[in-house]
Amino acid sequence: MMEKIATIQARTITHSLIGGYDSNPYSLALDLAELPRAQAIKGTLRWWFRALVGGAEWMKGNRNRDRLLTSVRERTTKVLGSLKGVSKVILRVKLSEEEWKILKLEPSQLESLEEEKRKRLGDIIPTLGGRGKFPHPLLPPRLRILKEGKEREEAAARIACYNPGCSFTVELIERPGSNLSDEEKRIISWSSVFALILGGIGAITRRGFGALRIEHFDGYPEIEGKIQEFNKGNEGALFEMIKQALSDLGAPAESERTEELPPFAILTQPSEGPFRLKVCKVRTKDTVSASLRDIFEDGAHSMALLLMLGYVTNKCAWKIAEREDERALGRRYDTWIMGLPRQGKMEIKIKRKKFKETFDTGYIFDQKTLRRTSAISLRPIFQDPKDPSSWKVAVLGFLSEDWPSKLQYRRGVNPHKIRRDPMNALKEARRIEPQTIDVRQKLRASFNNAWELVNRMLEEE
Repeated sequence: MMEKIATIQARTITHSLIGGYDSNPYSLALDLAELPRAQAIKGTLRWWFRALVGGAEWMKGNRNRDRLLTSVRERTTKVLGSLKGVSKVILRVKLSEEEWKILKLEPSQLESLEEEKRKRLGDIIPTLGGRGKFPHPLLPPRLRILKEGKEREEAAARIACYNPGCSFTVELIERPGSNLSDEEKRIISWSSVFALILGGIGAITRRGFGALRIEHFDGYPEIEGKIQEFNKGNEGALFEMIKQALSDLGAPAESERTEELPPFAILTQPSEGPFRLKVCKVRTKDTVSASLRDIFEDGAHSMALLLMLGYVTNKCAWKIAEREDERALGRRYDTWIMGLPRQGKMEIKIKRKKFKETFDTGYIFDQKTLRRTSAISLRPIFQDPKDPSSWKVAVLGFLSEDWPSKLQYRRGVNPHKIRRDPMNALKEARRIEPQTIDVRQKLRASFNNAWELVNRMLEEE
């Protein structure tokens, strides 16, 4: 007989992008929308299981890189399986397909957004905290990137997403004959809770998409109690959950301070060390445009929040928040800490000669072998039921050494110069040599600067 470990009912509080076989939420060819899969949720659970076990080991004093990696790998594969062994945990997802209705924008709606953007080109909205302003972009940056260069129908399909309010149930079951210990069941339970609250579902979760609220937890009563406190908007309960989870794994309340960094992202007591956590209050009242209201209706404040969270990780917004001209070169901002790849193309055209040349800009590397998630994650954790424009966002920082040792950075040419004098801009672009960035040397300072700036932009006055 299979023994239940926990049953968790969750509901989305922001829009979610669930990728299909071709990474698109909606397939034009099949006329089908992708739904949350058990495999994807289990992958997120595994990440948090590893982070939680690694954090407990770290706090116990296991700072040896190889020993820590080996211990965490063995404990993770023992419970969640590997290519050589089956998982001791069966994860099932139940949902109502009728409730999960995909929001597929019509090409005309995309055009209306672009038209409003053109009309509002000179319009600006306050950056968070009122410390600067930037042009109103109308859609989150990642959605704009997804639709770029696509035909009208495909562009609309690429950014199809689910509105907030979709629910599902996760069942965690012990595989017969597995003989999981009480500690292992607690790790699974806590990891599942953190995977849903701090991880989310779908794509672009580190920029707020796919945020979830746990509506019911049936398992360990003490975990259920802390979730109930958390759902009241008490962010202190989140810190208590992390403290209790680590305590259940035998971690001390405090650990020795060290300048060492773990080899991968870990979950410890929030501090100035390898894991940081701050909860910011954010309001979307002034960011909801007429088009957002018309297209997203009740989900307009969710999309406005995602827009804001996307732009606090954007170099342009960083420059304006620091009271610089957004057109100024941004070499001093190490946005690579917010995730890789960050690479673009700069095209310079000489119309009278019918000539053009394209240059790689940004952080240059082999994208086939290198992809790195952001060291800072932005997770909406609470929306006031009485005021949909009032949110709480958890800012999570994971400082670890698993970054490439070097990066190449190639700056671009000021776009205004390209438009005014393309010939000289072309000459300048050809002279620009990539600069080598010593990531290991700059890692801590770059993380600290990004952490301070992102939180400062998010903080409500």
